[in-house]
Amino acid sequence: MAVWLDTAGCRELASNLPKWRSGRTIPAARFDLLWNASFSFLRENDRPATPVPMLYAVTVFTEMFVRGSREDRNLTVISPDPAFYHHWWNLQRQALSAGNQPLSFGTRKWMQALA
Repeated sequence: MAVWLDTAGCRELASNLPKWRSGRTIPAARFDLLWNASFSFLRENDRPATPVPMLYAVTVFTEMFVRGSREDRNLTVISPDPAFYHHWWNLQRQALSAGNQPLSFGTRKWMQALA
């Protein structure tokens, strides 16, 4: 994403990405801004939709697997037991499948390079 932003002439936005990799949260509106800026070289109708499930996954996985605090400089990524992760994921998938709205993966096709 940093390369896409840099190529699109958004170097300042690209410089913010390492901050989020170091444990800061990223608001959905900011993620949407970054995503759309990454593809600003395309016409608006040709840009891939913002991958909101990716943002959701990052938020959930950060809560589950990152311990410590940025301020204390003791962030640690923990590796869960794979069986625990699969159990958790199956529970989430069952809940989504049983909901009022079936699972969907967006309304527009992604660019072939991202598919």
